[in-house]
Amino acid sequence: MRRLLYLITSERTLEQDPLFVVRPELAGPPEVVLLQEGVRLANIPVELVSVLGEDLQERGLQSSYPVIGYRELLDKIFTADQVVRL
Repeated sequence: MRRLLYLITSERTLEQDPLFVVRPELAGPPEVVLLQEGVRLANIPVELVSVLGEDLQERGLQSSYPVIGYRELLDKIFTADQVVRL
């Protein structure tokens, strides 16, 4: 099963891009990591969403999504078959 990882860095992403179009060759659901200004997003229409803790803390925000650190982010990047930055 191929793994697709979206890195969302802007809260305007949902307005600009048709988000999470799963291509036929990708068997599993996409995974999303919110970072930079993307941590301000809520209600992402995907099950596997996490948020970078350092970016949340820097902006004084909290999130209902699981919080990860840079190590976990790198693990996700290196284990994904495709990484898309939005």
